[in-house]
Amino acid sequence: SYLSEGYSSQKKAAELMNTSVRTLTRRLATCGVTYRTLIDDLRFETAKEHLLKSDKRIGDIAVSVGFKHQADFTRMFKRVGGLSPKEYRNSV
Repeated sequence: SYLSEGYSSQKKAAELMNTSVRTLTRRLATCGVTYRTLIDDLRFETAKEHLLKSDKRIGDIAVSVGFKHQADFTRMFKRVGGLSPKEYRNSV
């Protein structure tokens, strides 16, 4: 529910879960994931849903998953998924 507010710090996430940053980091590590990877994957999956199920502009989708700039969103999407948001939308 905090995605549209931008990149939520690990400290804020730990506070919301009533734990320390160190404990959160250790728990994520036991699952083989980092906080950044977790957030990127969440943003990516949410963006994919928007790209598939709506005709929203890519810039609007970027904002809805917490990016101020579409270019930053496109770089993250391509890094995680291998395609730009436009390429992904056109391929499906």
